[in-house]
Amino acid sequence: MSKNKPIRMGVIQITRIGDVLQTYQAAKQLKRERPEVELTLIARKKFAKGLGFLLDEVFTNIVYVDVKDFIPSKTSGLDQARQRVGSFLEEIDNIKLDALINLSFSKSSSYLASLIQSKHKMGLRQTKNNQLEIRDQWSQYVYSTVMNSTLNPFNLVDIFKNILGAKTFTPEYKEKPRGDKIVLHPFASIKKKRWGANKWVDLLYKLAKENPDQEFFIVGSPEEQKESEALMESGALEEFRSRIHNLTGTTSIQETYLLLEEAKVLVCHDSMVAHLGAIAQIPTVALSLGPVRPLETNPYHHNTLNIVPKRKCFPCKVEEKCELLPCHKDISHQLTSQIVSAILNEETIDGDFFKRNVSPFYLQNVSVLAPRFTPMGMDLVDISESGANAEEVFKTFYKIMWSFYFKELELNYPLPQISKESLATLVDYTRGCDYIFELYSFGMRFSKEIFQEAQKENPKMDKIKENIGKLSEIDDLCAVTKQTYPLLTPIVDFFFVNKANAQGTNIIEITQSNLLSFHEGQNLIKIIYDLIQNVTGPFLERERNKSVKDKEV
Repeated sequence: MSKNKPIRMGVIQITRIGDVLQTYQAAKQLKRERPEVELTLIARKKFAKGLGFLLDEVFTNIVYVDVKDFIPSKTSGLDQARQRVGSFLEEIDNIKLDALINLSFSKSSSYLASLIQSKHKMGLRQTKNNQLEIRDQWSQYVYSTVMNSTLNPFNLVDIFKNILGAKTFTPEYKEKPRGDKIVLHPFASIKKKRWGANKWVDLLYKLAKENPDQEFFIVGSPEEQKESEALMESGALEEFRSRIHNLTGTTSIQETYLLLEEAKVLVCHDSMVAHLGAIAQIPTVALSLGPVRPLETNPYHHNTLNIVPKRKCFPCKVEEKCELLPCHKDISHQLTSQIVSAILNEETIDGDFFKRNVSPFYLQNVSVLAPRFTPMGMDLVDISESGANAEEVFKTFYKIMWSFYFKELELNYPLPQISKESLATLVDYTRGCDYIFELYSFGMRFSKEIFQEAQKENPKMDKIKENIGKLSEIDDLCAVTKQTYPLLTPIVDFFFVNKANAQGTNIIEITQSNLLSFHEGQNLIKIIYDLIQNVTGPFLERERNKSVKDKEV
């Protein structure tokens, strides 16, 4: 390949607008590092068309996908649809992509990835036998862990950067003058993710009363106009109406972005506007509720604070029904208002701030998280010092473990503050680690026996089939173990997907790949075991010393 020839890379991102914005952030970093790369974005027209003012900065080509283009009417026939799909694929193939990366982990995107011609492909795709194939490890990780558990410790922007091949995991930051404007986006895609209107009225009332110099702007889509009108009709806001501007449904995405660039604070749920605010670098207070996973979707820039519930049921699954929405009650408008006012007054918001200014009643069921950037990207640190539960401790373990596994990076974290309940849970998980470690040992043994038998001049197929059956039993036992110890699910699921996509064209090569998978899985389980011992050891020692002193007294 000529050094002057550009590298043409295609990116499939056909999910929602927030994912497109996160893809844009990752792709922009890649372009900074590799300006010779020509990027082509394949995205749904519905979600990407309004973002042209940003996407055009990074992507040389943008190809829009719209089902209406393929089937324009109810009378359209199958032959006509095939022709239209063929023309669409021809448009992409004419770009002559060197690499195609599917960042949409959906079935439809996997079929699209299989139809587009490219020398190299990453992410989900379908084989000619209609089997799902995922070759690269980061995509295997997303498919096994991000899609199936709440234990992913990486922000999606960082995951996209890793898949695309970017090297820098700290966003750009530039100070800029900002006017006396507060932007609120009180909406989200589903009810479980958003406060009720009454909560937003209480917050708006308190902010307006305590910050008389500020103008308030409510932004949202045309579909959210009725909700915003209901909010504005509240009698509690009557005296402040001249300072409250309802822009819901009246501004384009670009106009909203320009407003965010000049405002002082954004208050919102996890949403498209939160990611737009990250690109505009506006100080942001995000409220995470329901199925939101803060670590994955926190706005990717330095000046964000994320208020999250500490309930065991948070985050929940989208499909789970919840009529009472208890996590919505955990986040108070008083706490949110105090944080926003502190940002306006340029106060330092840390543990001391909460001890001095915030009632413990407002913090008893929530944590306030702030970003910290490491060589592996964004972490969220609990600046309210509320104490980590077992799941949060395991997320830290996984950040350390996956960082070393994928990139050989050693991350150093201080020992987390944990409760007695979390301590007991962590100690119990050493047994789960023992079980998985032993199962992977058997996996290595049976894989080795298959490998040795297959290499013989006259291999015994019955013996090979018997050992293949035993490997299947190991997968079943691992699945049972992860039900008892669900915090070990990411390791079990990753190596299940990894083995299912084993490299090789014959039984010997595939068995070698499986042998390596079991060996690596064993090493990672040992890392988790050692981390548990390191965290629980000092606490257990203190408890023993305390018990001895009590007996002496």
